[in-house]
Parts: sequence; C-alpha cells; structure tokens
Amino acid sequence: MAYRFETDSGYQLEVMTYGATILRYVTPDKAGNFANVILGFDDFDSYVGNSPKHGASVGPVAGRIAGATFELNGKTYDLEVNNASNCNHSGSTGWDSSLFELTEVSDHGLTSTQSVQTGQEDSLAISRSGSAITWKKVVLTKSAIR
Repeated sequence: MAYRFETDSGYQLEVMTYGATILRYVTPDKAGNFANVILGFDDFDSYVGNSPKHGASVGPVAGRIAGATFELNGKTYDLEVNNASNCNHSGSTGWDSSLFELTEVSDHGLTSTQSVQTGQEDSLAISRSGSAITWKKVVLTKSAIR
C-alpha cells in the first residue's frame, strides 16, 4: 500500500509500506520547475528482493559489519553473512524488506512502524522491536528549501 501527500504549492511525497520506501518526492529546482528526484522502479514486483534498494529505509544496520559478528556487553552476536564474509545492511532481515504499518499521519509528518521477530530472543531486540521512521515537515513551503 502506498500513501501520497501533497501541498498546495506542488510538493509531493509518496511512500509505500513495503520497506517504508519513498517512491516519489516532487520538489522544485532552482528555476522553480517541479520534478521527482527519487530513483525507483515502475512496478511493485521490481522492489521485492531486488538490489539496489531504491528509496527503501536502511536498518537497523546501515553499513557493513566486518566478519558478520560483533560483541556488545561481553556477548558475541553472529549475523547473517551476505557480502563475502560480512553482514551488509542487516542482511535479509533489514527494514528494506519489512512490511511497515502507517501509525500516524499529521500535517507535519507521518510515522511508519514495524516489529521484527528475531531467531535469537535477545539479538538486536532494542534496535528492531518497535522501530519507527518519522518524516517531519511533509507539508513544506518554498522558504523551507535551501
């Protein structure tokens, strides 16, 4: 499912619940001409299981964890290996392939949330459980753009 937000001045934001992915962001250039500045696909199926993850939310790890393992408070966590011997962008359980729920919409933003069940009861539970992505100032004015 996708949600589209528009302003009276012509800005547009379209976000789908799969991966909390930004599908479109229409904004003006220096000359005042509006255009979509988001690189993406033409249909939903192209977003599923595809790389690159155009417009998708990255997390809970944004980057590469060398050796797909880390230690925190004396405990070692083994992660999915998906990039040579490393874990890149949380592997197959990253936010880019999670289904989000739109939980709040206002004149100032939207909030999408998701919860992920992990194979290990305590594995990254703080980062994944109840994670939220919030876009502020969905209703923009030209003076807010620099």
